[in-house]
Amino acid sequence: MRPISASASASQQTGLSPYQFVMRQRLEAARHLVTTSDTPLSEIAERTGFANQSGLSHAFRRHFGYPPVTLRRQTLV
Repeated sequence: MRPISASASASQQTGLSPYQFVMRQRLEAARHLVTTSDTPLSEIAERTGFANQSGLSHAFRRHFGYPPVTLRRQTLV
């Protein structure tokens, strides 16, 4: 299958572009790590493919509506 055909097929199945699908997977992985570990956010960013903690925080806030530090504080309570 040609890359363009694979991309179109994936978009039809998920309703997301390949970029959006991958970003969603990365953010879900980051959210899981934030809520289930005490791993520093900078390391979570690195593990989930973000350039740095700032990049993770920006994408996280845009997707979930709040930064990862807020979720971590709520989880610790």
